[in-house]
Amino acid sequence: MDLVPAIQDACGVQTEDAKWYISYQGPKNTPPGARKYLCEQLVCPVDEFLCLLKKQNEPPYKEEISVIQATTIHRTACLMKDMSKEDEIVMYVGFVDFDAYAPVGTTNFDFKQSLQESFDNGLTFAQVCETHPSIYKCMEAAALLCRRLKTMGLAPTCWWTGRKGFRVVWTDLARCFLRCLAGDRRIPLNIANIFLRDYIGHELYETISKMTFFDYIVYTNRGNTAKGIKPDLGPHYSTGLFPFLMNIDDLLNMTEDAQVLISDNMCSSGVPYKQMPMNQLQKDENLCRFVVDWWTHILTNIPEPAKADVLANTKKPPKQTNTHPPHYQHLPPWESRKQQCATHNNHNTK
Repeated sequence: MDLVPAIQDACGVQTEDAKWYISYQGPKNTPPGARKYLCEQLVCPVDEFLCLLKKQNEPPYKEEISVIQATTIHRTACLMKDMSKEDEIVMYVGFVDFDAYAPVGTTNFDFKQSLQESFDNGLTFAQVCETHPSIYKCMEAAALLCRRLKTMGLAPTCWWTGRKGFRVVWTDLARCFLRCLAGDRRIPLNIANIFLRDYIGHELYETISKMTFFDYIVYTNRGNTAKGIKPDLGPHYSTGLFPFLMNIDDLLNMTEDAQVLISDNMCSSGVPYKQMPMNQLQKDENLCRFVVDWWTHILTNIPEPAKADVLANTKKPPKQTNTHPPHYQHLPPWESRKQQCATHNNHNTK
């Protein structure tokens, strides 16, 4: 594969004929008293982005850019919304974001509140998993994906996000750079529903989908504002807890059906997170170094658009039967969202 010349230094200068730009979510803007926050969509040269990423990992750890959402790469120095619909963009999609399902009979809001209480009360990570089995189930799904990636000859890395999910990333420069047109509206869903299904295999995809969901929001590339900065280098915006690396060997040894003990080595950095109260978690330096190095490697090996695989594109499909657990509604953006327990409660009242 012919690659654009690598950036020799993260803060170096790219030549004009090899200049790449990246669209990313900028500083969060949370109005006082608001439960949600919005982020500006910004654009800058890739080498400048890597500089910002490195600075974000230094005191005072101020969140200025998104991390896992930083995937839209192009030759034009303008925002996605201002690009021509026929402009080609490149995206790296070798990552997955998993969120735990809310327990049956509860709403997602109730689930988050219950988790927050567990964190505030100083439960350890192992105790949180015991108190909230859906967290363990989500981690189990991440383990299944890691095992499949390992059999594909790849080296996955997984970490807990700081609230109710896990992220898995890997490096596959040959297959995970995709190209599409800036005007394509279904890019996030096509990545989550088509590319990943083919990439890891349909059977495993369906198995994992029953345990958690492949979050399409992390692949969003359009719009002037977006929800959330993925806080992989700092504390979670909601819980205030730092993410931490999972021990990949322990994940690979987890079984699909049997509940296994979370070993002392489940978290691989120097602090024994299994025994430490969650409200005393420290910044995971190993994770931060990994994320910076991983993005640097990815963004210094961007293929020309013509060398990247074409992302399969589909029209909006007809409404189909929901295959997720009956209590959970994870609907695409064009459908209204409903309370997760609605179906479950209606069933119980019959």
